[in-house]
Amino acid sequence: MKAAKIALGFACGLALSACNMVVSSEPWLTASVDAPVMKPGLWAMLEDEDCEVDADLALEFWPDCAEATVISDDGSWYSQKEDSDEWEMITPVLEYDDPVIGQIELPKEIAAKEGGEALFLYFALQPERYDSQGKISAMRYWLVQCGPLSTSGRTGFRSTDAPFDGLTVHEDNCEAESIEALRNAAALSLDLPDGSKPARWISKTGAWFRGGTPAGGASGFEEP
Repeated sequence: MKAAKIALGFACGLALSACNMVVSSEPWLTASVDAPVMKPGLWAMLEDEDCEVDADLALEFWPDCAEATVISDDGSWYSQKEDSDEWEMITPVLEYDDPVIGQIELPKEIAAKEGGEALFLYFALQPERYDSQGKISAMRYWLVQCGPLSTSGRTGFRSTDAPFDGLTVHEDNCEAESIEALRNAAALSLDLPDGSKPARWISKTGAWFRGGTPAGGASGFEEP
């Protein structure tokens, strides 16, 4: 599984297996007309800065270091399932802050496995470029984590034993006691070993992205 797909929770069946993530049963963020806006179109979620993507190539020919994500006009994010032609969607709620915080509601079947009716996880992003309309066109992003993982050599230890201030560890993940604690964890998670990943807008979507959802192959992109 590519790191970018896991990092943004698209692979929801594996999302919680990563562990050490800040989660909540109630949303900390609500949608707002003043929220940051991502530039709609085809995005490349990159493993590192050295990863190069040719916008003229169909997605199946992209390098392994890049994961395609389509962001629609309504702010929904689509990612292609691994080894499949099917796409799955999330609709993050973004909040202006430093860094920007994103909230993802996981599917109800995953929440049910965790013993609740709803489950939210969080990521953070740092805009690096905007287009002429003020929409984010390049960024770095990372998961909001509970704290540094132990380096004591204990086996089977999947969450921190030193949570950031205002976080309470529950089994393999943690919950924030306040929105301030969530924001603090978002900022501090940038310096954890996993670090951040780059992402950038590649092009507008062509006719293959029909009716707001991907439809079949991904060739014939419109020019930026």
